[in-house]
Parts: sequence; structure tokens; C-alpha cells
Amino acid sequence: MFKNELYILFLIMGGVIVSCAEMDDNFNQYIENGEIEYSNKVDSIKTFSGKNRASVTASLFNAITVKEVIVAWNGGEDMMSFPYQKSETDIDELELIIPDLEEKSHQLSVYSKDSQGAESIKVDAFVNVFGAVYRSNLEAKSFKSTIANGDSLAVQLSTSNSLERNTEFNYSDKTTGDGVVVTTMPEDANVVLRNADFTKTIRYRTFYVPEEDAIDEFDSDWKTFTLPQNIIDILNSVVITPIKGGINIFWENTINRDLTIELTYFVDGVAKTNVIASSDPTGNFDATGLAAGMQDVTIGIKDVGANEVVRTFAVEPIALLGLDRSAWTIHSFKTQTVNAARAWGAIRVIDNDINTMWRSAWPTLVDSEFPQWIIIDMQEDKTLDAIKIKGPDDGKGHSKHTWEISSDGINFTHIGTFNMANISTYQINDLAVPAIGRYLRYTAIEPGTVESNSGGNLYCDYVYDIHPGVYEQ
Repeated sequence: MFKNELYILFLIMGGVIVSCAEMDDNFNQYIENGEIEYSNKVDSIKTFSGKNRASVTASLFNAITVKEVIVAWNGGEDMMSFPYQKSETDIDELELIIPDLEEKSHQLSVYSKDSQGAESIKVDAFVNVFGAVYRSNLEAKSFKSTIANGDSLAVQLSTSNSLERNTEFNYSDKTTGDGVVVTTMPEDANVVLRNADFTKTIRYRTFYVPEEDAIDEFDSDWKTFTLPQNIIDILNSVVITPIKGGINIFWENTINRDLTIELTYFVDGVAKTNVIASSDPTGNFDATGLAAGMQDVTIGIKDVGANEVVRTFAVEPIALLGLDRSAWTIHSFKTQTVNAARAWGAIRVIDNDINTMWRSAWPTLVDSEFPQWIIIDMQEDKTLDAIKIKGPDDGKGHSKHTWEISSDGINFTHIGTFNMANISTYQINDLAVPAIGRYLRYTAIEPGTVESNSGGNLYCDYVYDIHPGVYEQ
């Protein structure tokens, strides 16, 4: 029994010896010329696209014997060597730039080589390279709107994307003639080019990156901005004629373009804007309520592309000279609201305070129905060319009124009927012919479009100021 077990043990040991010998024979065929030694492997490789070039970042750990790092592409047909010398730290960070690459996607092989010529295991990475083809598809940033006002150009820029970088504007200074460069950031929504010479070229371009972490920016072709000639032609056709208490503005739109015309002027120190949409071949507008003397009126014309040109005109309207009301009184009225809580009496329409008002009786009270009236005693006969009146701008009050004049306070002559606009400034009621008399009667004949309070048919009249006047000759 023992002999048999010993015999089996010898057989196993012999098999192991024979097997090990065979394994050595299999391994030795690969190292006939000696064992293969490898240089330090290039690690943590990242690639970044560029303009006909690429960047490779990587690291080497404790690479004492490494003398160069090699990047190969085009299947190894092209390569570039980067000398390497170990620093005092254990890990060296590398940044390798490969120039003169064709515009396409490249497979790169990155490896190191030591002083004995041993190479490391190659690590492959991919990178996109961009060039003329990519740039040919770039366009300068678009504009949402432009406003040319005097010698300034205000531009509202379109929304940026993540690959967009700065936009550069280039123009000539109107005063010095020097070139001016203005640069906007991608997040900028607006830019103003100041003191621009519109007779010379205004151009702009936008820079982009093909990928968010690219190492190079690409510029679009320059694009030229010019003022819309159709708007310039219309502004050049504008004729402003002084009228009583204001101006008449006339323009021509011979090509029937769809336009928005914005008129801005001042009435009693408050800017007033009127917007007119028109494609008619001609148009005109009366701006009334202007003060006496020279003043500026701005006219802005905008096309359907949101391009606007604004021009300022110096005008001198035929002024309405308000009469002296210091001695005037209220002769009579239909109703007024004067109580412990309110002092809205009829006298408020001639008290020279634009912030006070007369209000007729509350709708639930006696005699509160329309018409409502006030008679002003001017103490002596006056000649009137027009009457300024200020009502509420919220649709309350009245929508139509009449004026009458009398020398005795009994016999009145009708001198005009006018609609009341919902505006926050004075409205001028021009009389067809000059009226002469001592007593002036105002009558609100129709209520406003908005009720004075919630409920049914609750209307009362409101007037802040009544100021008759004459036009200067």
C-alpha cells in the first residue's frame, strides 16, 4: 500500500516538472532577443480642438528615464516629438500642441520613449480639427433691432449660444475721424456706438469656438451695417408747419412701406408720444398743446425689420397764450363735490393748480345726471382763440363737451363742441373763429367710457383745469 502511494507521488512530481519545462519553452519563444522593456506610459490624456491644430494634455508619473513624448497620427505616417525632462515633482503635467493638421477628425497615438529607445504602450485618443470649411459657415451675430439717433447707434443683440464669443464693432469717430473698436461679450444684450460717422463704413464680426473647450476662436467675415435708405428718404421728406398751439408734421412714403412712425414732443413739460402705423403714400399729424418758443420734436421711423432711425427737429409752434385768471370767479355750476372729506369744488378748474380738480355730484345724489356745467366769470369781455382743458386719462369723467360764451351771463352763444380724449396732458380746443364775451360756459354732455365706481351707470364728471387763451400773432 505504501509503495503504491509513493509511486503515485513520484508520477505527479514528474508531471509537474515536465509541465513547467513546457511552459518555459512557450514563454522563451517570445523573448528570443531578450526581455521587452517599456518606457513610462503617458497617462490622463485629453484632447482639444483648434484651428488646423490640436492640443493634447497628459501626465507622466516618476518618468526618470523618459526623454521624449511622441504623438503620431494618420496611422503612424505622421508624428511629432516633444523633448521631455523630468521635473522635481513625481507627476509632470504635459501640454502638447500639434500644428498644421488637416481639417477632419484625427486618431492620435501618444507614447513616451526613454534614453535607451524603449517605447511605452501607445494610448489612442481622438480629436476634431477645424479650419476653412468650418469658418465659411460662420456669420456675424444678428440684431433684434437698431435705433440710429443723431450720431449714436443703439443695437439690441440677438441671444447668444454656448459656442459664441465676443462681437467686435469697427467704425469711425465723427469728430476725430479715428477708428473706434467696441467689443461686446456674449452675455451683452445691447450696445451703443457713440459719435459714429454714418457716412463711413460701420462693420462688425463675431468670434466662435467649434467646441466649448477649443483652444482657438474663429472670426466670421465682416458684415457692414448701413442705415435703411427707405427710412432716410422718408425722414428727408418730412415737412413741419407751425399751427396754433402746435405743429403739423407731413411725410411721404412713396414706396408704401409698412412703417411705424413715433412722434415725441413735450406738453406742459411732460413727454408725449404718438405712434402711427401706416403704409400710405403720404401722412400727416397735428401735435397740439406745445408751449411757446423753440423746442425739439423727435420723429422715429421703424421698418418691419425693427430698424429705426430717429431725427430731432427744432420747431416753433404758434403758441397759445393763457389769459390771466387771477381775478376770475365761478359764476355758477350745476353740481360740485365739497364735503368734509373732499374739496372738489368748481373753483378748482381756475385755481392754477394742475393737481386739483372739480367733480360733479356723486351719481346717487340729486342732479348728478348729465349734462353737467360750470360758468366762469372772466370779469370783463375777453377774446378767445382756443381753450385748454385737462381731464382724467382713465376714461372717467366725460367724453364730449361744449363751449358757450356770453356778455351778460344770460344769453349764450355756442362756440364749439369737442370730444374729450383720455390723455394725461392738456387738450386744446381750437375755436373756428375768435369768440368774445365775459362769461364762459363749459357743459359736459356725454359721460366717459369708464364708470366712476362699480355698479350700474355710475358716472360723474372730472375736470382739472380750464384755461382759455389767445394765439400769439
